[in-house]
Amino acid sequence: MISHNSMHEFASAEVFARYDHLALIATLANLPKFRYCFAQGCRSGQIHDEKSDKNKVFRCNECVYQYCILHNVGFHTGETCTAYDERKRDKSRAVQEQEETSAALVELISKPCRGPDCGFQLERQGGRDHITCKLACEFQFCWLCSAPCEPP
Repeated sequence: MISHNSMHEFASAEVFARYDHLALIATLANLPKFRYCFAQGCRSGQIHDEKSDKNKVFRCNECVYQYCILHNVGFHTGETCTAYDERKRDKSRAVQEQEETSAALVELISKPCRGPDCGFQLERQGGRDHITCKLACEFQFCWLCSAPCEPP
């Protein structure tokens, strides 16, 4: 293993500067309050004291990128963490409601194909009750009773 002094003595100034920076970051990373910067392309990190509410925002000393340490996302400027949580919860609820509405509509206007190992949801476009699963397995069945049908 090469010592810090040996690296300084034998490496070029550029290589040693990078080594020295990475060695410092590796040492600091073992400290409980150390955080890496999340900014794309930034390899920096620093000690972050999060005792007060003001310190819920990590601000990188190297690139000045800011992120919320509670949510690990880019800082939600103009929005408290509580408001952010509520907005995300409301958005999640809205997405769930949309998915439930969509599932109910699919169930209302379609039926699963009765073909072996298919189950693809089919929608009748009007006309005959003789259905052919043209999207997946070519199985033919009656729309009304779901019984298999012979080709017409």
